[in-house]
Amino acid sequence: LVHGQSQEGFISLDCGIPEGGDYQDPTTTIHFTTDTGYIDAGEIRNAPSCPNSLFPSYRNLRSFPNGTRNCYRLRPVKPGGKYLIRATFCYGNYDGNNSVPEFDLHVGVNFGTTVGLLSDGALNAEIITVAQWEYIWVCLVNTGKGTPFISSLELRPLLDSMYVIANQSQCLLLESRWNFGASSQLRFPHDPYDRSWYDNIAGFKAVNSTWEVTTKAADGFQVPPSVMRTAVTTTSRSGHDAFMEVNGSPGDRIYVVLHFAELEQLLPNDTRKMDIYDGVVDDGNPRLLYGNYTPPFLLADARDATLIAVWKGKFNITVYASASSTRPYLLNAFESFFLRPMDGLSTHRRDVDAIEEIKRVYKLKRNWMGDPCAPPAFAWDGVSCSYENSRPRRIISLNLSSTPLNDGIPASIANLTALTTLDLSNNNLTGTIPDFLAELPSLRALILTGNQLIGTPRHLCEKVQNAVLSLSIEGDRNPCLQVKEKKKIIIPVTIVASSIFLVLLVVFILFWRNKRRGRFNGSNGQQREEDRGRNIMKGNEGLKRESHCFTFPEIRNITRNFETAIGKGGFGVVYLGYLNTRTHVAVKVLSQSSSQGTKEFQAEVPHDSCPLYIYLSSLNSFRFLCIPLLRFYLILYNDCIKHVPGLHMAS
Repeated sequence: LVHGQSQEGFISLDCGIPEGGDYQDPTTTIHFTTDTGYIDAGEIRNAPSCPNSLFPSYRNLRSFPNGTRNCYRLRPVKPGGKYLIRATFCYGNYDGNNSVPEFDLHVGVNFGTTVGLLSDGALNAEIITVAQWEYIWVCLVNTGKGTPFISSLELRPLLDSMYVIANQSQCLLLESRWNFGASSQLRFPHDPYDRSWYDNIAGFKAVNSTWEVTTKAADGFQVPPSVMRTAVTTTSRSGHDAFMEVNGSPGDRIYVVLHFAELEQLLPNDTRKMDIYDGVVDDGNPRLLYGNYTPPFLLADARDATLIAVWKGKFNITVYASASSTRPYLLNAFESFFLRPMDGLSTHRRDVDAIEEIKRVYKLKRNWMGDPCAPPAFAWDGVSCSYENSRPRRIISLNLSSTPLNDGIPASIANLTALTTLDLSNNNLTGTIPDFLAELPSLRALILTGNQLIGTPRHLCEKVQNAVLSLSIEGDRNPCLQVKEKKKIIIPVTIVASSIFLVLLVVFILFWRNKRRGRFNGSNGQQREEDRGRNIMKGNEGLKRESHCFTFPEIRNITRNFETAIGKGGFGVVYLGYLNTRTHVAVKVLSQSSSQGTKEFQAEVPHDSCPLYIYLSSLNSFRFLCIPLLRFYLILYNDCIKHVPGLHMAS
């Protein structure tokens, strides 16, 4: 049953082994993997002097000679889930200096502990913490006392109901964990949570039981039965007390847990009662924590307390047999922890996701590990942040100049919504300047010089023109100035177009009224109107020239040098023409060899359906131009614009 324990959710990293070097630990059966997928910094080294007979992970290590902070990202984890993190360090004179370094270990943005060990030994740093996000940062911090290193790093999921004192605001740093009465260390698979229980029987009488000790499902510690089946006591009622000492610093907050289970079947007249004292003296007497405590028979139970270390940081806790007890004390296991605050404020999650995506897209190394902004002393290179009290840190400036960067500007930058300054100068960025940069509400300075970016984003230019944004781009080119000049041109054109539209609207109304009036005048009136239109098209005697003329080069341009013939009649060839991108015209050229005259040619011009007719005489000037406009025709006669009755030249 013990060897069938699941390793689901375990992360077990042998730091420094190459890829493909995964193995199963022969003692614990735990499957260890390389750490290369969890960190992209450090150097792999061998530790020949480490005692690796017990733990193969002692053979190698990863050292970090570069950078102040180097971080492992442990994932996946469940946000709000509780986890045990254990980092192991064995120096083994790997660098040949015979000088053991000292450095700090951080969890997330918070200090965990200082790693200081002996040259010929190993040290475990174990922390119980609650995950904030889908990953946990474990960082080694260089404090100027030698190069940080690590031998192994492990993560184990715990039940949320375990060690309830560990939460989002504080974590537990293990000081000691004793399995009293045992003769050897115990961990996985005996403990499904892979806690290390160290044996301790020196100076005590060991008690063992073959009976199974039960643990309730709601128990907050879930001590394994293998631990609870052993204990220590004394040989007599008046024997020595159980004394545990915790070493810390003055002011340290200490959390202790004493684990009990009665392992002996007591006689009817026997009792086992215990008094538990801490090391603080009140009025000359130790302070009582629990009095006349009786452990339950074959059932795991615990008594815990939170205390403040005093007197040079040393703290002790003592268990005595009560005055009314007939049997001596009995103690199965003991744990002590330092309570560490987790009050450091992390960077806003949106900013973290955005900057991580930028790092991924551009494959940036630098010192970009751990939290981008916190602690402030370890903020990422090129990143500046805001540090308002009690609020998540925000990235307000990003300087990636001369990195170099390639390709375009990633869309994830748009998620840095607190950004005030963005410097991407002197890189190899290409493509268009994205308009999403204008969506950054706080952006005040955008520096893009030294790239191959193109485009004139309208919304960015509006911010520049409103003096909200300072924009620097390549050379002397100022796209926003160009846009502004274009606007100056567009404005009068828009006014003119609007005026023309209004005039045409008036013309339409006048014509509609005239037409209705003509319709009421009967068929004779209609005939007179048609005759009047024909008279306008007769000859050029007495017709007044107007100011606008069309030259032959203009006609050649309209027909694209008479490129496309779309028809041919008795008078000549009809060519396709273009007045603009929307208006197609038909240009009919009167052939000099035509047997029919100008009058017949004019009479052929339709009054109701022609899209456009242009009549050329000898290919050097217009005779007339006919354009439909709200069922009217503008007449260009003898190179000049005329109008049919009811149309005013102003239109």
